[in-house]
Amino acid sequence: HTHRHHALTSLPYGSTISLGQLNVNNTSEAGLGGGILQATKAYQITQLMKELKVDIMCLSETHLRDSTTYSIEGYKFYFSSSNAKEDNASGVGIVLSPHILPYILKTTPITDRIMSIEIATSGAPTHVFSVYAPNQKPAYAPNRKAFWKQLTQITAALPETSFYYILGDLN
Repeated sequence: HTHRHHALTSLPYGSTISLGQLNVNNTSEAGLGGGILQATKAYQITQLMKELKVDIMCLSETHLRDSTTYSIEGYKFYFSSSNAKEDNASGVGIVLSPHILPYILKTTPITDRIMSIEIATSGAPTHVFSVYAPNQKPAYAPNRKAFWKQLTQITAALPETSFYYILGDLN
């Protein structure tokens, strides 16, 4: 369900937001393979965000079956997942740094492949989508078509004055 936040103020005009994206299943070079289920992975992500000064990190292939939320060292983790046992390779998430948290208006888990956050920015809100598109194998063609149709409908429904960014594994 949607988490509504009460932003105290808008991000000041001219401020920079640093965005990043990780496929947490395929990041074995950084020692992060196997989804987000490994106990140390969330901690490693917060350390990476600190080192690279990333405000918002979008995650794909989380392998979670529940849409959940938790915090580690002031970093807030939000996940959008499926309860379906046959689809445990999907799941998306967004991690927010302590710096950006005061400006978050809402976080919305949409499906196991799409979630969004809304940021209070000067002038109009900014939306960030974390996505994980179905792969290119012929068997996934109907899922891929439905995914892109849904993402197009969601972004088309945003106010014309808002900005949006789509980050993720687009396959």
